[in-house]
Amino acid sequence: MHKSLLTLSILGVANIASAARGQDNCEPAPPANCYADDCRHCYCLGPENIIANAPVRPHTCDGDWVISVAGFYWNAHQDGMEYAIDDHVKNPGLSPGASSIQQLNNIIDADYETPNFKWDFGFKMGLGYNTTCDGWDFGVLWTWYRGRANDHIEAEADDNHTFIALWSAFAPAQGSVLYATDIETHWKLQLNLVDLELGREYWTSKYLSFRPFVGLRVAFIEQDFEIQHKGGSWSRRSTSINQDPFNNEVDLDNDFKGVGVRAGFDTVWNFGCGWGLYGNFATSIVYGRFNLDHDEENRRAISPYDKTKI
Repeated sequence: MHKSLLTLSILGVANIASAARGQDNCEPAPPANCYADDCRHCYCLGPENIIANAPVRPHTCDGDWVISVAGFYWNAHQDGMEYAIDDHVKNPGLSPGASSIQQLNNIIDADYETPNFKWDFGFKMGLGYNTTCDGWDFGVLWTWYRGRANDHIEAEADDNHTFIALWSAFAPAQGSVLYATDIETHWKLQLNLVDLELGREYWTSKYLSFRPFVGLRVAFIEQDFEIQHKGGSWSRRSTSINQDPFNNEVDLDNDFKGVGVRAGFDTVWNFGCGWGLYGNFATSIVYGRFNLDHDEENRRAISPYDKTKI
């Protein structure tokens, strides 16, 4: 009985010693020594010998997970959003003749009207993994942003300018030029980007780190542009040609889905004591498809207030 207990004890000690040696071999070890900063804080700089391009991120036996969250404040602009022409020709009024409307074909000191783009907040969220392979890392980054733009313009009957509508397909009862006295616009943008990255961050000198990366980009862009026309060509006509008053609404939807490649690099310029500058650059080529939808309707401004699709 004593011999059996002694044998088991020896085996237990041997197993503990073996496990201890295994843990010693798997202790996290930095890829290079932590060269102390001159300000005596726990900030690490790059090694003096940079021939091997030592990785910046710590090397562990099982790797490390990284979570990143960032916010931003953007202003989105887009070409081709002109919705009307501000023509400095007298407004034809409520009951114009055909000749008065034809005068709008004269474009005098005209300007395009575009929505007023607003500033809005967005965010980025990422999940990455530092591998055990030479300091490589990979991860996924999600970028979300919602932009908007609104505008409202008016031209009274006694104003010496008129708004010529550009997006409507309405055929009025009188005249061949579409014009309005009141136009209101609402534009909405929703951007979703998903980036898959593979990169490696390494020291190029004692104070400068460099991280090249490549990956894929998946893009989803949704746009909605709503234009409301009132007055002008949509006013009541009760002379030689009768027309009820209408309120017009044009709804344009533009959805994009695509996938492509993305590449770039990140840099950190360390000044010391935890201070530094970062400069990042990335470019992408995305192939995708657009889905366009153009709807328009007139709602009668008098009873029975019915809608007519155009």
